[in-house]
Formats: sequence, C-alpha cells, structure tokens
Amino acid sequence: MPPTGAFFYIDPPYLQQTRPQSGASYGHEFGEGDHAAPLERLRGIKGRAAVSGYRSDLYDQALADWRRVDDRAKGLTAGDLGAK
Repeated sequence: MPPTGAFFYIDPPYLQQTRPQSGASYGHEFGEGDHAAPLERLRGIKGRAAVSGYRSDLYDQALADWRRVDDRAKGLTAGDLGAK
C-alpha cells in the first residue's frame, strides 16, 4: 500500500469516443466498463493524483468532486520529435 500523501500519475487508455477517428487503436482496448473499477479505486486513494485524458462524461461524473485543470494539447507526435 502506498504511503499516505503519495502522488499518483494515472494515464489510462483514452476512451474511444474521445480519440480522433484516425484509425489508431491500442493493443489492448479499454471499453467504458473497463474504466469503472480503476476509477473507483482511484477515488479511494490517500494522497494526490493527476489523471491524463480528454474530457468525457464518464470521468466528469466519476470525479465530479475533484478539481479539474484543462490544458490545450500541443498536438506533437513521436515523428514531430524526430523519433523513428
């Protein structure tokens, strides 16, 4: 069990409806139901957390009492950074 006051960074697979329709997918997709258990566990942590993702009703409702900070995505890809 992490210590009280620990910081958690959560970067779950993005919900399909929040992603561009470019055909990109994850090797192992998460459906909406797959997000429910981790969200419930996240609500019970004793510490702070940052959750990456695009706005969705599922996360907005599950974390309604959390403070939300939105930032514009920069739109960079690995190719933009010279990665091959």
